[in-house]
Amino acid sequence: MLTRISCIILLLFPLVAAAQNVEAMERDTVPDDRNMNETIVPGELRIFQDKRIDDLIHRHVQLNAERGGLDGYRIQIYFGSGAMGREEANEHHARALSYFPELKVHLIYQYSYYKVRIGDFRTREEAFRWHQKVKRRFPNAYIVPDIIIFPRIDL
Repeated sequence: MLTRISCIILLLFPLVAAAQNVEAMERDTVPDDRNMNETIVPGELRIFQDKRIDDLIHRHVQLNAERGGLDGYRIQIYFGSGAMGREEANEHHARALSYFPELKVHLIYQYSYYKVRIGDFRTREEAFRWHQKVKRRFPNAYIVPDIIIFPRIDL
């Protein structure tokens, strides 16, 4: 009995494997609008993507340009208001510029509040690494999400 079942399985296995290959071939076929006579060059990568993807990427870039930046993080070292708020914000701004000349320091006035923020970080991890250094000079510093200026990309 066991030999009959194993013989049937061995006879049917090639049929099942071939059926899976046919499905894969049908799924991987190239639509008719592409040039089928092109030769395949080893080591060459060709990307066929829907035009709607390019439209989405273009829309994303436009929205970020309209917002004046993109989502990121900064380290806030001062937050205050009132008569002394502006003077203290200017003091924190000057100190931050002297301690961290490699980072951009932002003095922000928003709804009668003064804020001083350091950096334009794409990820929270990058901001956290700098936060450890900033916290030595400004113990009350903390990371805040913000719209950051487009970072420069050096190639």
